[in-house]
Amino acid sequence: MKKTSISIIASSIVLSSVLMLSTGCGSSSSGSASTSSGSSSSASSQKSVTAVDGYIIGATISDAKGTLSKTNASGVATASFDLSTPLTSNGGVIDANSNGKADAGELLAPTLKTPAGKKVISPLTDLVAHGVDATKLANSLGISEAELYSDPIKTNKVNVAKAMQIVYAVIVNNKTEALKSKINATTLPGGSSASSSSSSSASSSNASGTGNLPDFGRKLNSNLPDFGSGTTASTSEGSSSSSGSVASTGSLQSFATLVKGIFASDANVTKYIDTVVSTNATSASKVEQAIESLKVQITPVDQGQVKVYTGTSSSSSSIDNDGSGDDNNSSSSINPPNVPDVNSTSSSSSETNSSASSSSVASSSSSSSTSTGSKHYLPDF
Repeated sequence: MKKTSISIIASSIVLSSVLMLSTGCGSSSSGSASTSSGSSSSASSQKSVTAVDGYIIGATISDAKGTLSKTNASGVATASFDLSTPLTSNGGVIDANSNGKADAGELLAPTLKTPAGKKVISPLTDLVAHGVDATKLANSLGISEAELYSDPIKTNKVNVAKAMQIVYAVIVNNKTEALKSKINATTLPGGSSASSSSSSSASSSNASGTGNLPDFGRKLNSNLPDFGSGTTASTSEGSSSSSGSVASTGSLQSFATLVKGIFASDANVTKYIDTVVSTNATSASKVEQAIESLKVQITPVDQGQVKVYTGTSSSSSSIDNDGSGDDNNSSSSINPPNVPDVNSTSSSSSETNSSASSSSVASSSSSSSTSTGSKHYLPDF
């Protein structure tokens, strides 16, 4: 009986030990899993942002919360950026020859911004960040709104790359506000940039025969579109866009005409814009290289700063572009000076020939709309 009791007690001790070891292992495993999860979460919070005007090497990308990171040879910076805030690209060198290096004589990049939620920073996104209507800007250029926030070198969109170079002249010469006024004053095809709900309402009204056409329009009712609803727009191909979408009537050429109206008295910028439009670049990456020499000429030297990279390098420290002292990235090998944000001051000079420029664009739009001969907005009196 005594031996049996001892045996039971020993068995209990062994079982308790096994249970304790098992529980301990489970705890350890849980801790390991937790660590792994934390590591995975940290990795997933990293976001890559591209600065492009030609890829910008060595720029400091920052969000509104102070997260900073340098762009590499491909213009990409990776950090835990808060994309719910706008992003800024400050400093850096524009890689004109696409060799992945900051070469002496290449232009220093201006300060550029992008709206919240975007991962590309460029001259086009900078316009939107400064209040230019994105839908009207895209329409003026004859591109999609998504292309405003794209990397044209990656997608090989030559016209988008050319548009960036035209806008570059606007930004560095402090004409953003002037262009903003012109773009935002334009009228989208159909008469407005109506929302889907208002477009739907207008369509319903038209179906019942009580649209916004004047009486003579409904009585003649040849092939007249309902220009009051803002839901249908004629294009040169005769296609239409409905349900609130907008068919583009713009083009790179008409946009260039609009911008040249802002620089009517500046022959150098006018020549530069004409060269950008006409250059026969075989790919988007070649656009910057084709116009680099003229681009240097139209870039002003602001506040005593140099405008091109001189080849000064620093292998042990990176560029402190914003004076915060927080730019820590030992991989950067270039040290260009800071370029001020030329958009920070609104243009106060009076713009000449604006009406002529607007007239040119309107004329281009009108020609595009009437080229099919199938639709006219007014009857022929």
